[in-house]
Amino acid sequence: MSATPRTATERSPWAGRAHELGRRVAAATDAQAAAVVGVFFVILAALSRQAWGSPSVDAGHELTVASMIAEGHQPYADIRYFYGPLGVYALGGTFAIFGASFTTAFAFGLVQAAAICAAFYLLARRLLDVVTACVATLIVAAIGFSGTAFNFVLPHTNSATFGLLSTLLMLLALSHKRLVLASLAAGLVCLTRPEFAAIAILTLGAYLLGTWRQEGWGPTLRALPRLALPGLLLAGTVYAVLAAEAGASRLFTENLWPVKMLSSAGFASQEAWAPKTFEGLVATLARAGTYLLLFGSVVATAVLVAREHTTGERIKALWPLPFAIVLIGFVDLAWRALGIWEPAREAVQEELSHLIIGMSWLPALGFIACVLLAVRFLKGKSAPITGNWAFDLALVACAAALGARAYDAFTAEGSYAPYYAPPLVLLLAVLHDRVAKRWPQARAAAALALLAVAVGLAAYAEGALYPHESTVVHTERGSFKTTAASAPVLQSTLDWIDTHTEPGEAVLAVPADAGIDFMSDREVALYNPMFLPGLLYDRAEEREAIAQLKAEGVRYAVVDKRNFDRYPQEKFGIEYNRPFAAWIERDPPVAEFGDGARVGGENPATSFTIYDISGESGGG
Repeated sequence: MSATPRTATERSPWAGRAHELGRRVAAATDAQAAAVVGVFFVILAALSRQAWGSPSVDAGHELTVASMIAEGHQPYADIRYFYGPLGVYALGGTFAIFGASFTTAFAFGLVQAAAICAAFYLLARRLLDVVTACVATLIVAAIGFSGTAFNFVLPHTNSATFGLLSTLLMLLALSHKRLVLASLAAGLVCLTRPEFAAIAILTLGAYLLGTWRQEGWGPTLRALPRLALPGLLLAGTVYAVLAAEAGASRLFTENLWPVKMLSSAGFASQEAWAPKTFEGLVATLARAGTYLLLFGSVVATAVLVAREHTTGERIKALWPLPFAIVLIGFVDLAWRALGIWEPAREAVQEELSHLIIGMSWLPALGFIACVLLAVRFLKGKSAPITGNWAFDLALVACAAALGARAYDAFTAEGSYAPYYAPPLVLLLAVLHDRVAKRWPQARAAAALALLAVAVGLAAYAEGALYPHESTVVHTERGSFKTTAASAPVLQSTLDWIDTHTEPGEAVLAVPADAGIDFMSDREVALYNPMFLPGLLYDRAEEREAIAQLKAEGVRYAVVDKRNFDRYPQEKFGIEYNRPFAAWIERDPPVAEFGDGARVGGENPATSFTIYDISGESGGG
C-alpha cells in the first residue's frame, strides 16, 4: 500500500506557520481592517505633520476665501472663486465655529481625508473581501498623503476633495440601489468641480444604460426621475440662491466658468496631462505593460513555487520575477537606442524608480476595463464585476473618465491625479482579487503585490517629498512647514507686514500667493485674490483695479516671483498685465526678501518684493 501523500503543512513547519497566518488573515473582520487603516493613517499623518499642501499658492487662496466666509463675506460676490461652493463653505463654516487658523484647517483636512478613506472602504467591501478592501484603502490613504499640493489634508482646493468624497458616496449608494441617495450625492458633486459634475452625470447615465440592459425599459424609466430630480433640485437650488446674491453673470461667467480668462489662456496648463498624441498612447501602453508584467511575474512565481516539493526546486521556480525585471531593462535599452519618444520613456522610468508605477498606470486599467465591458455588453454576456450591469457600467465609466482627465500624468507631482484615483484603485483591487481567485496558489502574492503599491506610494512621499518641507513658518494663523529655501523668505515677509500694517488692513498680494492675506490676517485688496493670466483681461480692467486700490487707500503690494508654467503667458508684468505691474512697481521697493529667483507651479515662492503703492514714498 502506498503512503498517504503529506500535505504542505506536514512537509514544512514554515509552510504550516504560513498556512495558519493565511487562515487568520482570511478571517479578518471589518473592525480589524479599520484598525489597520487607522494605524497606517496615523503614521502617515505623524510623519508628515504640518507639511501638508502649499499654503501660499492655491491652497492659500482656499484658506483666504474660507476665512472671508467666516467673517460674513460671500464668494463670487465679494471675492472671485473658481469652483463650486460645497468645499469652501464647509471649511468656512468650520472656521466660523472653531476660528480661522492652520490648526483648524489641518484638523478639517484630516477629518476629510479619513472620510474619503472610510467611504472608499465601504464601497470596496461591496465588491471585495475584508483583506483586499483593507489593502486597497491603504493605497487610497497613501495617495491622500501625497507629499504634494494635491493631497487630501490641505488640498489645493477643497472642491476637489469634496468632489471625490461625494463621488464615492454616489457610487456607494448605487451599489445599494439607493437611487435617491445616489442622486443627492450627485447633486453634491455638482457643487464642487466641473469635471466631477460631468463625470457624475456620465456615471448616472451609465447606470441607467445598465438598468435597461439587464431589466428593460420599464425599470429604467422608473429609475430615471429618482436618479435625476433630487440631485437637480439640490444643485439647482443652491446655484439659484448664489446667482441671486452675486448675479448670474458674475457667478457663472466670471467665477465658475471665467469666459474671458479661458478665451485667453484656455486649459493650456493642463493639456499635457492628456495629450492627444501617439507618444501619449505609447507611454500609456508602456505603463500598463510594465505593471502587468511585474504583477504577472509575481503571480507566476507564486504558482510555480507552490507546485514544487524541495527547496532546490522552489529556488529554480523563482525565475519569472528576475526574468521580468531583465526584460523591462532590455526594453528600456532598446527604447533608448531607438531615440524616439524620449520624454515618454523618461516618465515611465521615473515612475518605476520612484515606486509610483502602481498609480501612474491606473488610467490604462480604466481604459482596458471599458473595452472588456463593452465587448461583454455587446455580446450579451453577464456583467463581469458584480453581475449587475447597472453598477458595473457606472463604476467603470466613472473610473475611466476620471483616469482620462490626466492619463499621461497620473501622479501627485504631475496633475490632480490623487483626486481622481480612488475609483481606479478599486478596479485595481478587483483585478488582484480576480487573479487570486483564478490561481489560489497566488492568493497571498496577489495581496502582497497590492500592498506593495501602497507601501511604494507612501515610501516615496514620506521618504523623498515630505522631507523637503522641513522648516517651520510662524504666522498670525498658526504654523506650518515649507521648504528651507522658502521658509525664511516668507517668514521675513510676514514679519514685515505685521510690523508695517494694522490687523484688518488690506494688502495686495500678486500674482499667486493669495495665502499671504490669510497668514498675515490682512484683508484682500481686490476682487481677484490671485492674478492668473487672463483674470485682468484687458487694460480697462487693469485701470479699474488701479482705481479701486487708490480709492480704498491700499498702501502695500507684495509681489512674488513666479512663472505660470504651460500658460501662453507665464510672467506677470512681463508677458501679461504689464500696465498693472508697472503701476505697482513705479517706485523703488521698500523691502526685498530672497534671491529674486522664479519658481513654477505650486512650488512655494523663494522671493518677495514689497512696494508702497500709496504714492507716499515719492512716486506718482
